Amino acid sequence: MTQTVQLQEVMKLLEESSRLTLIEVVLPQQDIPSLLASA
Repeated sequence: MTQTVQLQEVMKLLEESSRLTLIEVVLPQQDIPSLLASA
């Protein structure tokens, strides 16, 4: 459940802040491309 909450927060941040910067920071931790593809 914690992961789901984190993913939602990440997506929010992606919309509010610069995507590239956040993707570069989070990429090593989670599979952002898959998340974006799913969304």
